[in-house]
Amino acid sequence: MWRQYDPRVPWILVFHHQNGTATVRDTRTGEEALARSDHELARFAADHSSASGSYGLGDVIHGIAKRLGLGKSCTPCAERQARLNARVPRVFRR
Repeated sequence: MWRQYDPRVPWILVFHHQNGTATVRDTRTGEEALARSDHELARFAADHSSASGSYGLGDVIHGIAKRLGLGKSCTPCAERQARLNARVPRVFRR
């Protein structure tokens, strides 16, 4: 059964499989991916959580941190990026 990843990002749906993996889908673009871990699931959600055609606040902060050498990709960082993108989805146009 497909479920929302997070109510603040309703276009990201997740289908959990019994083997521990999950299929994640962006309903705006139709893009799907297989997530083998919670980190991969959070990364997909973070990458697809900003408004279509725009960089969200989470994307901007992620880019700055990456350029400063703080760009380690971790699950809490990806979740924070998704939350910020959901709250402020349009900072810059792509």
